[in-house]
Amino acid sequence: MRTLNLPVIALIVVVLLAGCGQSQGESPSEKPADPAVTPGTGTVFSAIPEILDPSADYLIYLHGAIIEDQGMQPTHPQWGTYHYAEILQAFADRGFTVISEARPAGTRPDVYADHVIGQIRHLLDGGVPENRVTIVGFSKGGVIALLASRIIARENVTWIIQGGCGPWLERFPEFVPGGRVLSQIDQADDVAQSCADLFTRMPEGAVFDENTLELGSGHGAFYKVSPEWFEPAVEWAGK
Repeated sequence: MRTLNLPVIALIVVVLLAGCGQSQGESPSEKPADPAVTPGTGTVFSAIPEILDPSADYLIYLHGAIIEDQGMQPTHPQWGTYHYAEILQAFADRGFTVISEARPAGTRPDVYADHVIGQIRHLLDGGVPENRVTIVGFSKGGVIALLASRIIARENVTWIIQGGCGPWLERFPEFVPGGRVLSQIDQADDVAQSCADLFTRMPEGAVFDENTLELGSGHGAFYKVSPEWFEPAVEWAGK
């Protein structure tokens, strides 16, 4: 597998967006693809299911860094509780087969991006069409998604970046994401910034858009399901 080889980006990401100051982490190990225990009618997996359904819509959700530090239902002093399980289940209830795992503390964005690249390639090699693969990444998860999109570079794979763009991109003017990219950011976010400058680098014919929220919740706008970001995300993913 081609590796990202972007340790400097990883360091900048951790300092500027994740806020955890960690630059070393082990490559995440594969976990059994047992469904996560969550209420509702949809299915949430912690890894790629053993049996793939080419007619299903697969969504990989990459959480923010606070999960690495505090566990499955962390609370931020400014933004409140991050309702991770509820977000996953909301996507599952809309018909997606959701894949998400809580990353270990200190996970390097570039290392985990390689893991995500492997997951996506497994889906595509297993017969799942590009337009049935969506990756949603919030904060540090958004940066991981951007790094992975650059390598996957499939025009019909869908990427939804939530508060994932930031000053680190200014240091890498050659960095160009791939696929269908939707950026989502709250106008009051003082951690991340608009992906508008990044979109100017994308080639002619690329499909991208940005949804600017007016919730006033800042970076915490994506800590819970709200129709302002959830419905545009579902629509962008083809549902």
